[in-house]
Amino acid sequence: MSSCARETSDFDKWISNINEICGPFLANPVGGEFSGSVEKVGGSLDMSRVNIQGADLYRTPKEIRKSGIPDFFCVFQIWGRSLVEQVGNRSSLTSGDVVLVDSTLPFRFSYQEPSQQISLILPRQIIERVLHLSKVELGVKIPANSHIARFASKLVIERHCMRTLIRRKEPRFSIRWPH
Repeated sequence: MSSCARETSDFDKWISNINEICGPFLANPVGGEFSGSVEKVGGSLDMSRVNIQGADLYRTPKEIRKSGIPDFFCVFQIWGRSLVEQVGNRSSLTSGDVVLVDSTLPFRFSYQEPSQQISLILPRQIIERVLHLSKVELGVKIPANSHIARFASKLVIERHCMRTLIRRKEPRFSIRWPH
């Protein structure tokens, strides 16, 4: 098997794992190097940990129709940096930032450099009540130094032992895309 075919196969395995754990997504490699892993974490909470570099991960109306579950993703940027876009809003996330994403609307995450995120799936009915009472906007980061980001991060981390959620380990596989 050629190096290029092996890299494509590893990328395909990664997006297949994303789709199995997180629901329907599309992805494209970007930049010169891709690495990625995903795993379900959180026990009774519906959470996943994603380590990723060199990819765009997104949902179009087609993936949204396939999903069928109209929840929200609360995404915690653990380390690294990523970009998120939804409903015309674009934010750059760094360590400690949080963003709320509506799974019923198209969105895109872009990972140019190594990054780790925890994604917590939240029930629609609860979040819609909160959104009516707060100024949280979809696709707009909640800065790490804000009260709500610190509180939410603390809840997630305390609920699930820090060592289990946040570990800087090598991804299950690493791929280098030619420039």
